[in-house]
Amino acid sequence: FLFGGLVRDILRRTVGNDIDIAFSAPAVELQAICEKAGYKCQVDGDYILVGDQHGVECLEGMVITHNGIQPSYHADFAMNWVFYDFCNDVIVDKAGSAVADILANRCSIPCARSQWPSWLEVNGCRVLFRYYKFLVRGYEHDETEMSYVAGRLLDYWSNNAQETVATGKDALGINPSDAPRVTRLRQLVFQSFALVVPAQSRDTRLKRRSTQVDLSTTSGECVDRITFFSASSWWRLGWLQVLGCSSDPHLGVL
Repeated sequence: FLFGGLVRDILRRTVGNDIDIAFSAPAVELQAICEKAGYKCQVDGDYILVGDQHGVECLEGMVITHNGIQPSYHADFAMNWVFYDFCNDVIVDKAGSAVADILANRCSIPCARSQWPSWLEVNGCRVLFRYYKFLVRGYEHDETEMSYVAGRLLDYWSNNAQETVATGKDALGINPSDAPRVTRLRQLVFQSFALVVPAQSRDTRLKRRSTQVDLSTTSGECVDRITFFSASSWWRLGWLQVLGCSSDPHLGVL
């Protein structure tokens, strides 16, 4: 089976070289087939890598039971939870909404709202940053889902800012010199914050929380906890840290 992003891209008539697979044979059996055909392989339990991981093209994946039988909340987004079955020429849509999302260029949570906490527990805050990553690329979104993602990300930042920033740096993948994408990210940050904290409730929120801590200490190190009272402070003290910037690289110092 082809799995995930490559199936998504093919359905959108674009083809990349990030090839993920799933397979029903034991990994060692697949390794023997590949090596007989002259392909370099690495196997680790149920995982296989075919080709050079650092080369232009390679494929990797797990036995089908790793992803294929899991509930949909194990996926990051519905559009990435699709399999292509070569033998039967069938697309398997595990979430039930993946193909529709792909055709609509939409990034959505792959499960019912009642399962969103399970989705977050399985994927961690990395998936929240990836949500913004796909939206920056131009994917459509649902405002209820955006509000949930932003709210939970604010919670992560409040509980452990240093770890959240480190996760964001690894997951977001936006070059701070890419002005259009940074500008779009800023728009999304402000938009999503407004969904979580509507303007009419911000004064109440300020009164309810009595302390505010800057993300950076005088030594430049991240502190453990932070509360943001505005979209601007979230952008300046949070997201610019993720981008590795001390000030907005395209809008000047805010």
